[in-house]
Amino acid sequence: MNNDTYTVILCGGRGERMKPFSGYKPKSLLKVHNRPILWYILKTLKKHGLYKIIFPLGYKGNQIKDYVENNDSFKDLEFSFVETGVDTLIKHRISAISHLLPKNKDFLLINSDTIFDFEIKSMYEYHKANDALVTLASVELASTWGLLVEKNNKLIGFSRKRSIEYIMTNNEVDSKGFIYSGIAFLHSSALELVDLDGPIDFEEALYQKAIEAERALRFRLDGSWFAIDTPKDLATINSLSIEKFNFV
Repeated sequence: MNNDTYTVILCGGRGERMKPFSGYKPKSLLKVHNRPILWYILKTLKKHGLYKIIFPLGYKGNQIKDYVENNDSFKDLEFSFVETGVDTLIKHRISAISHLLPKNKDFLLINSDTIFDFEIKSMYEYHKANDALVTLASVELASTWGLLVEKNNKLIGFSRKRSIEYIMTNNEVDSKGFIYSGIAFLHSSALELVDLDGPIDFEEALYQKAIEAERALRFRLDGSWFAIDTPKDLATINSLSIEKFNFV
């Protein structure tokens, strides 16, 4: 990973689950401790030496472009903006910016509603060392709902908050489950695995194809990560000390 590694920030959606806040600005510009979510993302990328950023713009994309271009904190970063349409699917947004991605190179793909900080270089080195087409950063699957814990058909406990490691398929506990963090390294050739103009869910189709080809990896994200998807998430992160996220 070097200064020539591109990052694509998915930022074009309407943020329907964030209403009413997303009614007047894109979700990435909503504030966490008086700074836009996007500020934290760009600070992290800059901290880890990722200087080339591509924005597939959509809903209120002009606000994102204006914020980035007029922020002195990011004058040393290189930005590319592509208008991809308001209600465009992710696959079409990726198709619209694919010409900006260097051939046979890796790039970082991230969501614009997540604050994070971890050893991105370690993830990249793991991705390269294993010649992966796709490396997906995972976080622990946890439930904030009350969980009834049962063993051998006998109730053995109740827990309000607990990590969940195993998932059940065909009535058998045989697999581990992890949450995809919305952060991935992709080799540009991975995009050839799917038809970006076809009727697909981009992430599900591409990642599944890479898994079936045995060219996909999971990287455990060991650091800070917080997805801000709903007003409740926004309230929660604003109630936490920002020092927790190592951005001061």
